[in-house]
Amino acid sequence: GKTQVYLHLMEEVVKKGQQSFGIDHFDLNSSMQSLQTLRPDYIKVNAKKLDDISADGVSEAYQALRDLTKSLDIQLIAVGVDEKNLCDRLLAIGVDGVQGHFLGRSEDIR
Repeated sequence: GKTQVYLHLMEEVVKKGQQSFGIDHFDLNSSMQSLQTLRPDYIKVNAKKLDDISADGVSEAYQALRDLTKSLDIQLIAVGVDEKNLCDRLLAIGVDGVQGHFLGRSEDIR
């Protein structure tokens, strides 16, 4: 439908311009096929949601996401990391990067 045409056009524009792009606020309930179609350079996922789906070790859901992102060369970045323990757990399960107040507070640039 129209959505597929739009996604294809967006992909062509990005590739022709040799630009990179990512998906902020990636919803874990989204279709994983969207990652295969769009092939972003990174996705940002809520840190607490990633921690929840891997609370008892690496879950099948997390492993499927991780396998897909690795196979498509998509960086998995956890956002909203607000404490050291959370950061350590996420790094232990193999996220590519973390973002959040634990690493540094936002600053006024004026």
